Amino acid sequence: MSIMKLSIGNPVQGDDFFDRKKELSIIWDRLKREHILMLAPRRIGKTSILEKLVADAAKHDFKVAQICRFARCQTELDCMQEIITALDQQQ
Repeated sequence: MSIMKLSIGNPVQGDDFFDRKKELSIIWDRLKREHILMLAPRRIGKTSILEKLVADAAKHDFKVAQICRFARCQTELDCMQEIITALDQQQ
């Protein structure tokens, strides 16, 4: 039995991720037919859930593009550069 490390403010992965099976099941079901929008306050776990989705994407017959991190962006141009960089890394 592994012990979950409490991490506040940083994305978590692996054994430190509280598995949220119900929420992940709902998301995978919706992704079969539409996009999802995750709106929640900071520090709720959106990035951790996204990283779990990325880790499990192949099991659900999805291909993954690099996750863009917009928190550090100050302008729309910064956001566009983040997207371009992520797309460039896929090649």
